[in-house]
This record gives sequence, structure tokens and C-alpha cells, in this order.
Amino acid sequence: MGIEGGVELVYKKELEAETDPENCQILFNTLMDRAHDAGNVEPVAIIDGVIDATDKRHWVVNSLVLAGIV
Repeated sequence: MGIEGGVELVYKKELEAETDPENCQILFNTLMDRAHDAGNVEPVAIIDGVIDATDKRHWVVNSLVLAGIV
């Protein structure tokens, strides 16, 4: 999940409470700015998908290798 998805998830109630679409977008942009200002929000690697349990070790190891972590 990227930073946008995280903001949507954490502030879901606040965003849904805003009935005006324009004000909702302004609120979302403000929350995104705060998230970026808070620190390191750019991920080194994003794993966003469904991984079958039978081969998850393979996916995790390959993802870490591709990210240069191992």
C-alpha cells in the first residue's frame, strides 16, 4: 500500500464525513502533505499483491533481493 492508501485508510472517517467533493479533496491533500512532512514516507520497496502461502518464501526473498536489501 502506498502513502495515498495509508492516508485513506487512517483518515477514512474524516474523509467520508466531508460531503463536499471539493472540500474532501482539499482535506485529502492536506493530510497527504502532513504525512510527507512527518518524515520518511517514500518506501524502499512496496509489496502489493496476494501471495500464495505455498510459495511466499520465494516471493519474499526475491522481493528483498530486487530491493537490494539482501
